[in-house]
Amino acid sequence: MKMKQLTVMVVLGFATLLHAQPGSLDITFNPGSGADGQIYCMALETNGQIVIGGNFTHYNGASQNNIARLNADGSLDSSFYPGVGPLSYGGFPIFDTMAVQPNGEIFSGGWYATLNGLLWNQPALFRLDGSVDTSFNTSAPNGSGVYAGHVYAIALQANGKVLVGGDFSVFSSNGIAISRNCLARLNTDGTLDDTFNPGTGANSSVRVVGLQSNGQIIVGGNFTSVNNSNQNYLARLNIDGSVDGSFNASIQDGNVQCLFVTPQNKIMIGGHFTSINGYSRNYIARLNADGSVDTGFNPRLGANTDVTSVAVQTNGEVIISGSFTTFNSTSIAGGLARLNTTGTLDATFNPGTGPNVNGVTVASQPDGKTLIAGNFTSFNGTNINRIARLNSDTSSTTLNLLNAQNYFGTYLQGTVSNTYRIEYTSKFNTPSLWTPLFNVTLQTNPQFIYDPTPATGSRFYRAVQISP
Repeated sequence: MKMKQLTVMVVLGFATLLHAQPGSLDITFNPGSGADGQIYCMALETNGQIVIGGNFTHYNGASQNNIARLNADGSLDSSFYPGVGPLSYGGFPIFDTMAVQPNGEIFSGGWYATLNGLLWNQPALFRLDGSVDTSFNTSAPNGSGVYAGHVYAIALQANGKVLVGGDFSVFSSNGIAISRNCLARLNTDGTLDDTFNPGTGANSSVRVVGLQSNGQIIVGGNFTSVNNSNQNYLARLNIDGSVDGSFNASIQDGNVQCLFVTPQNKIMIGGHFTSINGYSRNYIARLNADGSVDTGFNPRLGANTDVTSVAVQTNGEVIISGSFTTFNSTSIAGGLARLNTTGTLDATFNPGTGPNVNGVTVASQPDGKTLIAGNFTSFNGTNINRIARLNSDTSSTTLNLLNAQNYFGTYLQGTVSNTYRIEYTSKFNTPSLWTPLFNVTLQTNPQFIYDPTPATGSRFYRAVQISP
């Protein structure tokens, strides 16, 4: 592909509206060089900021250990700094799950033994500036919390209490060890809530936790029983932690790896399963509030292997990700797809070749845009490290040029009516990071393509054809 050097020309004032393909990269979200290690989890704040956790030490070149807060445009919020961060019992320290309180403080759990050099149990609560909130007393050895175990899931109740799920067997409450198998609830100060008693708990790991509007608790994972009651991979608990026997999902095989409870109390689940209550459901299903299969959502052949992350958009459409390569016999690139409310594949959502590493974590913003995070280093051929945002059905970029100005850009030669993604890099050496500017449909050949955000120094441009 031929690269173009910087060009200067005078452009008279005009405005143009560039419509984006749903599922394409959102060029207004720019993480720079992004995270230097895998992102395992993320949470959205009400102000549009995004919290990420995982196994990384830098974000866009800045030191940031395992947890970071991003601005809505993908840039690092430098006012949030966790210090030296976590260290583990052995292997890599990671944050696997997080949840944001109404006041903006952040709960996080995963696999670690210390925070900022201090012994610390899980979960931890981070203040707005990234420091650990010591009023939530999960410090060790005399504080509370899970130790010598993995926390996979955190859910916040309306009363401020904290549900945690994982593969632990002991919870320390003010230094006193109490048996809690894979599931516990914490008071607002971090101590064990003994009004929540799941009995003998789950017999294997709890990977996900969700809440229904009446306060009942949906848990999923690898377990086959909860408090000695047969509950295969999915169960509902009452507010006091007892098993709700009226909930019967009856998953015959596999496990549940992700779930999403909708405002209507429908339950989207994904994982490694092929049958629920006698219905064929390959790796993805929607259940009614009582655990019965919602037959209005029929994915037919479904995915060909595991669905590991799921998010439901405000319009009811479903974003899924995993290791699958087909959905209902249609090839899927990058293990990323969107389903209609009836469970069919949404062909209007087009991520191209998608992330170069399958199995991203997905989240849906209120505006319909999709956040993805994982271990990928490119998306649809554009270099972007481990976090990206995808356009919604209504995404567009308006470029307003109100006065005659000098603008920087290049002439694009191509095929009229074809659509191209314009990208630039300031370092034309290998490997170079290409940053997307916008998509453009060629009207004339050649056509001047201007850079609306020029910077000092040199820029090189390229055009990547994306349609037809």
